[in-house]
Amino acid sequence: MLVPRFGATKSVLLEAPVILAASWILSKVTTQRLQVPPDRASRAMMGGAAFGFLMCLELAVSVLVFKKPPSDFLLGGRCLE
Repeated sequence: MLVPRFGATKSVLLEAPVILAASWILSKVTTQRLQVPPDRASRAMMGGAAFGFLMCLELAVSVLVFKKPPSDFLLGGRCLE
């Protein structure tokens, strides 16, 4: 929605603060709800698992919805434009 109007780089710069704020709030709620211990190792493991799950979901959407080969997704982050 933003890319046609602002271009790829500006769209990322506009979207990033919103996504980061939502992620921060949801991670706090999730750690409280799942009663994740407050030590760094437990929190890092939860964050790593969440990141891995997110990357798998993004790859699945790229392949299944947008019909792109996995290589496009994997190489898509090399440059901004």
